[in-house]
Amino acid sequence: MAAASYDDVRLQRALGQMFNELIAARLIEGDFTSLHILQGLLVHLAWAHFQPRPKRYTQHLHLAVSIVSDLRLDRPKNVQRWNVERSERMGTAQHYIESLDEQRAFLGTYYLSSCSNIVLQKLRIVTLTTYTTETADRLAEVSEYPTDQYLPYIIRLQRVAEDIDDIVKNESTLDPMQIQAAVSDARERIDLFKSNLSFPLGDCPILVPQMHTIQLCLNQLSLPDAPFALHKPQNPSSQRLIQGLSESIVSAKSLVSILLHTPPGQEVYFPNIVWVMLHCGNTLAARLDLQAADPRISFMTEHLRQFSDIGHTIRQVVLRLESATSPEVDDRGDRDSFYHFLIRTKRVETWYLDQQKLLTSQHGVSPQGLNVPTTRSLSSLGTPTSNLSSQPVAFDYSVAPSVFSQPAIASASNTMAYTDFILPENAAMASNAEFPVDSLSFVNDTFIPFKSWNYAIGSDHGGDAQF
Repeated sequence: MAAASYDDVRLQRALGQMFNELIAARLIEGDFTSLHILQGLLVHLAWAHFQPRPKRYTQHLHLAVSIVSDLRLDRPKNVQRWNVERSERMGTAQHYIESLDEQRAFLGTYYLSSCSNIVLQKLRIVTLTTYTTETADRLAEVSEYPTDQYLPYIIRLQRVAEDIDDIVKNESTLDPMQIQAAVSDARERIDLFKSNLSFPLGDCPILVPQMHTIQLCLNQLSLPDAPFALHKPQNPSSQRLIQGLSESIVSAKSLVSILLHTPPGQEVYFPNIVWVMLHCGNTLAARLDLQAADPRISFMTEHLRQFSDIGHTIRQVVLRLESATSPEVDDRGDRDSFYHFLIRTKRVETWYLDQQKLLTSQHGVSPQGLNVPTTRSLSSLGTPTSNLSSQPVAFDYSVAPSVFSQPAIASASNTMAYTDFILPENAAMASNAEFPVDSLSFVNDTFIPFKSWNYAIGSDHGGDAQF
């Protein structure tokens, strides 16, 4: 009820507070380890951004993990090995029957734990085992609910995410050849995953931000000496750095564009884990763009920054969140979750602009060189648009492939066209007539268009795409 009451902040927060009190009472008084408590915790965690502050996401997540462990949902059920007594509660055959609801609850706990810990760079406390993948396959085979068919794909993609996370964490102990081999293997697995999808991607929206986040983390391994743009690289002029920045910036923008290309009002359907991904992508996009603005390499990244237009993207995120924010407050005078998302994004924007000013003052670079101007407007969906200004100098860089495989081409009329996409007449992406588009080295999936949160991608996936 609390998750569904997003249009009434006061009621939603009151219900969330009641849930917190219920969990505390059950934890103290006993009878806490049960399936219905676990299911309630999972719903609460999935929509945690709607809950009252202060947030207790990690604490509730650990409680869910403890129930999974106590009920032994993370392994095949066997009779009690060490007990010789056969009590009514522990010894009946019915107690050892694996229910489908228990299996779904276990997979949900694993996914939320693994995904949030990877994105927030915390210790993973639930390990992926053969039993996990077998459970997902069994549920998909039975298909009690239509969404059960997507579980093996979600778990399989999360395995790739964990393997990439292991590479990132152990990067200091691996030599460059080992890292390159691991990255190549991960890219091949992602490509194989996409090619083996047996359903339209829009039918399972959680896969899209999941894939973009994985691609973004993977691309950080292409940034020598400076993954996640946490410090300045030792060799800023290297071709590998320029390539890595190109891949990473495009991946970050593709992730953030999930929000920008969603029709207004549908952001309420984003689960909490997606908001975590979006915030991390937005923050990383700002850091990467500032790294690309380094005066030592800015002459090589000018067109890349114009191409991505991260500053404008951040501004559009701010405007989008402002439109989603409600003036209503709860009983404690607190605003809704979108207001707090807005505050976070404004902090990122303020930091981004301050760093640009700092670069200008330190290196005497013109503001135009740091914040590349573009023609800015909004399409009918409220999505950002960008016209590439004419530049007489040819350039050469490539951007990373993303999660789809539709190549971008330039037609004779100088408009962007996707061979598998049908662009409407009011498409918001158009190139300047004087801009040498052919000089761009387009790689598959440079841009990722989204129609809505429950979108359909391309003709192969049952619908058109609109910028």
